[in-house]
Amino acid sequence: MTSVTQEGAPLERYVQRALGDIGVKIFEPSPDVTPPTLRRGRINRVIVYRGSFNPPHHGHKETLCHAFFRAGSDLNIVAAFIRVLDDDAVQAKLNRRRSDRPPIVFTKAQRIAMWNSGQLSGGWHWCVPSLRHTKYSRTSSLYRQITNEAARDGYDVRFIHLIGEDINPCMDDEESLICGGGVEGRKELVGETPGGLRSLSGFTDWKEVEVKDNDLELLETGVEASWLEAKLDMLYMDKASNLPSNAQDRLRAIKDRLRTATNRAGQIRECRHQLWHNKWIRFIPKRFIGMTGGAGFLGTNETPTSSSRILEIIWSATSAKKAMEQLEGVALAPDLVLQLPVPCGTLTARLGWKNVLCLVLESKEGEEVAMGSLVSNLSGSRH
Repeated sequence: MTSVTQEGAPLERYVQRALGDIGVKIFEPSPDVTPPTLRRGRINRVIVYRGSFNPPHHGHKETLCHAFFRAGSDLNIVAAFIRVLDDDAVQAKLNRRRSDRPPIVFTKAQRIAMWNSGQLSGGWHWCVPSLRHTKYSRTSSLYRQITNEAARDGYDVRFIHLIGEDINPCMDDEESLICGGGVEGRKELVGETPGGLRSLSGFTDWKEVEVKDNDLELLETGVEASWLEAKLDMLYMDKASNLPSNAQDRLRAIKDRLRTATNRAGQIRECRHQLWHNKWIRFIPKRFIGMTGGAGFLGTNETPTSSSRILEIIWSATSAKKAMEQLEGVALAPDLVLQLPVPCGTLTARLGWKNVLCLVLESKEGEEVAMGSLVSNLSGSRH
């Protein structure tokens, strides 16, 4: 029987029950915060973030962190599950794209390792493992069983899907979160309207969600300054540098940057289905989008962070050092990206990128050539 107290019960135990393994570790313990805990008398929501993540990048991390920390205390989000697609699904997706380059597919285990590389602090996320050798044919069945297990002890668990702004919301989901910043090329949802968002067919107009003072205070809450600094880095990576060395000044600066950056990101908005009012979508801006005083559309002109951009960096790299420099701040785990194998024709998948680079530099006597062509040449020479 699960240990249940008035303070609540750990979500981990119900995931373990559903998996049939009470010893499996779900959440990484954190010295700063308590593990995801369920409370009676309210809905306990768990984010589901699904994608290829081939490979995961800082844009993915930002999307997840803004949804988890900033969606609103009224939702009572207690944890996030990262659903990494299986290898064959990623391979099929890449095969549909037209490209002269052989697709690079990092294995599911490798993509999970990148997510778990230490960029997410606090022990609130879990990467759902492969379910192929379990009783669950679909992850939705696992989520349903977790909900049922928790309900037996009087806890209401609900899964809420998180999607990017370039993906249409699934009409089968009652509740959805969308997180974005109006990045160029990913504006299917973003339009030149006062609120910055296009209306969705069948839904009401977007309305601002009142952000309570305690929502901002929650961002600034932490037992240790290290936890607040970790939150700043997860949410606003560019604001986490050049902090004062003095402990008191550092803490004050962290809180100020958290509050200022969050205020500047703009209002959270929500729309509801016109027929099914329990079906809603909430949009959390990572950066300000919209208009001010009717002066004009304000968006971001930065280069989109994407998995395709990471693969392009890999293909065009002339050295491991240059690749690492370009991947910093883009890939979630640059060192893992460069260490992992590149399946390319007869160039064996066991041959890591660094080994390929060594062979190339030895054969070319230091001559710098685009990595993509080098791999192709190596591959062709071994037919």
